[in-house]
Amino acid sequence: LEYFDQYQDSTVTGALRVWVDMFSEEDPYHEVRFKDMTQVDFQMRIRIWRVEDISIFKDAGQRNDVYVKGEIQMQSAGQPPKKEVFRTDTHRFARSTAEFNYQWVVDLSVPTKYCSLELFLLDEDTFSRNDEIYSSKVVPLDHLLLMAYENERNGRESP
Repeated sequence: LEYFDQYQDSTVTGALRVWVDMFSEEDPYHEVRFKDMTQVDFQMRIRIWRVEDISIFKDAGQRNDVYVKGEIQMQSAGQPPKKEVFRTDTHRFARSTAEFNYQWVVDLSVPTKYCSLELFLLDEDTFSRNDEIYSSKVVPLDHLLLMAYENERNGRESP
């Protein structure tokens, strides 16, 4: 199973999952049978500890009022698409490092059609729009969720 992000104007607008079945012309074709994929409920926990090596400053005085925003986008089989937005508190007057101790908790059913986490590092402003310090980063979570699912189905603990 292959996974490709779909872009429009350098923004991820969706995902394409592809199964490619290749065989030689001489070999008889045997259709792949996917095993029963019964949904299993999981709780995913995301911990935000620290941001290091900040080198772009949006405020005067070589500092930022930093917070982290996360957007989980997912869809489990037979469910409508779901989006959850989280954020940390604001680390005021941060220079190269910002400290946090936040845990975001997401309840989901696995396997999913797709699941990703987009992380934003932002400078909070009081009188104007908050500034993005760096471009957001999209982290696909499909593989990790599939490993947890397989471990659960096979009676093994997930790390």
